[in-house]
Order: sequence, then structure tokens, then C-alpha cells
Amino acid sequence: MKVSVFVPSYRRPALLRNCLAALARQTRPPDEIVVTLRDTDRESRGVIEDLMPALPLRLALVSIPGPMPAYNRGVQSVTGDIVCITDDDTEPFADWVERIERRFTEDPSLGAVGGRDHVHWAGVPQSTRPVTRVGIVQWFGRTIGNHSQDAVGAREVDCLKGCNMALRTDLPIRFDERLRGDAYHMEVAICLAVKSARRRILFDPEIQVNHYLGPRPEGADRLGLAPERLSNNGFNQVLVLMPHFPLWRRLAFLVWVFAVGDQTSPGLVRALMLTRGRLGQLGGILLPSQRGKLEGLKAWRSGSAGAAR
Repeated sequence: MKVSVFVPSYRRPALLRNCLAALARQTRPPDEIVVTLRDTDRESRGVIEDLMPALPLRLALVSIPGPMPAYNRGVQSVTGDIVCITDDDTEPFADWVERIERRFTEDPSLGAVGGRDHVHWAGVPQSTRPVTRVGIVQWFGRTIGNHSQDAVGAREVDCLKGCNMALRTDLPIRFDERLRGDAYHMEVAICLAVKSARRRILFDPEIQVNHYLGPRPEGADRLGLAPERLSNNGFNQVLVLMPHFPLWRRLAFLVWVFAVGDQTSPGLVRALMLTRGRLGQLGGILLPSQRGKLEGLKAWRSGSAGAAR
């Protein structure tokens, strides 16, 4: 089995160097490593040029802003039977590639394999808790991640985390370039496409990476409730989930996402919880989130009409 690794990166040269150093220490070396960079990112290109003699590195440049064009450029550039995807701010464990290849070799029915990320914020490992549910898309659309928590045992899941995810390249892998912002729900979209192709998805907590949560190059708020981020998250969530649900689940999802929502894409109930009932703050959270969802619904309907034609 030929194994490719794909790392998208943008203006984080120190983190990229650390990630590539971890890939150089793999017990099963990857057959190729493809890194996508924006064509203006000269510092990161210097890292690639430094390490090319020691690693099977290839560089794929993109000129279009945003993460999704870079992801599509990367997965279209690899030549392996499987592509292992990670972020430039990760440090894969030494047996990362070996364990991924073993899972695919043991079970030809698998379309995607992934594992756990150990999250570090500002250099500090984040606390974790024991969990029994990982990578679930519930019937009404709520996504349960928990990929960074303490889960025991491999299990079939609905979705993986993008920083620790591998796919068979015989699948039609295409990332939706309509996704906005930092492409929240990107992993859910690609995993639901794998399931639509009738291939199984495996989460194995022994397939591990350290995840150092690097800063966004433009200073975007990774964790907060900025209006633009809320709008982008709402848009992406609706755009990703609507195509994969039958009519009755679409109706249930729309009721839930607008009336309740979650931490990253709040509806009315969640917004009230976040503001502790302070109505003066409610609009700043609820309005951009709901506006993004309405725009996502419109984009999905436009795409569905175009596909029908």
C-alpha cells in the first residue's frame, strides 16, 4: 500500500517544521508528503526547501485564499492508495502512519480512519475526561466530537477530526469550496460523503497526534463568539448537513438548529444560555448565527437546484 501524507499550511513556518520533523520520525515512513502553501508564503517555502533532501516532500502551491482550495489542491496532488491528513500545528506520534496503514490493510471495507488529538493551548496540555461517545452525528443533526477526550477502544463512527484523518483515494474526495471562514464542519462533510459511498469510518484512539492549536495567521478568533465566526459556523453547518438527510430529518434538523443549536452555532435556547438571559447581549450572538444559517439554507437550495438541472 502506498501511503501519502498531506499537510496544508499557511504562514506558520515554525509549527510546520515541527510537524515535518515528527513525520521524519515515523516507524513506517510515508511514501510521499505533500504540503500545500499559498504562493505568497515565502517563509514556509523556505522550510520545505530546507527539508526536501531528507524527506519525500512535494510542494503544491495555491493562489486562492481560504482552506478549502488548499485541501483540494493537496488531495488532488497525492499519488498514494491512502492519504493521511493532518494540520501543520500537529505532531503525529511515531507510529501514526504505521497504525493507519494497518487498519486499512486489515479491513478493505474502511473508507476513512482517524484517531485522537491531544490538545495543547498556549503550550499547556488541556484537561480531558472519560467519554463513551465519539464522532457521532445524531438523527436531528447535532454533532458529538470528543476526538480529543479519553475514549477506550476502536469503534465505527460518523465523523473524524480533520487534523487526524486518513482516506482511501479511490473515493471521490472533494472539499466544498463554498464553506466559509475556518471551514467549520469540513470534516463532517467529507466523512458523510464517505458514508454515502457505503464505506465505513473507524476511530482508533491509539492513532494519535499532539495538536498545538497554532494562532490563525490573520488573527481570527478560534474559540470566541465574534459575529463573523458565528455567521460562518451557522452557514457551514446547514450547508454540510442538509444534503445528507432525508426530508423528515431535514425538518427535525432545521427545528433544532434554529431553536436550540450548539456552542459554536447557537440557536435561541443556546444563545440564552450563553448570555445568561441578558437580553441586551442576545442579539449580538443570535442574529449573526441565524443569519448564517439562512444563508446556508439558500446556498444548499441553489446547489440542489443546479444539480437537478
